[in-house]
Amino acid sequence: MKREASNMTPIEINGKKYYTVTQFSRLVDRAPSQISMLALRGNKIRKLKHIRIGRKPLIAAEEVEDFPFSSRKMDQKEIDAHRGEANE
Repeated sequence: MKREASNMTPIEINGKKYYTVTQFSRLVDRAPSQISMLALRGNKIRKLKHIRIGRKPLIAAEEVEDFPFSSRKMDQKEIDAHRGEANE
């Protein structure tokens, strides 16, 4: 369940918008520690798109809608299908 981003203003750097880990975790209803791990290691499909300012990761704003969160175990066929969609 994704929340409305109206009360969370993203940070703009070089024309791109980013959220802090805390902001992003609230938007996608996940724990901040899970968001940090998804940026660092990713899930079965891919990592979260982010940049680092010092040691702080900033998550790209488009990931709120684009990132394929997997809340259940996906089989290889589903993973390949999703990767194929992302590459087109």
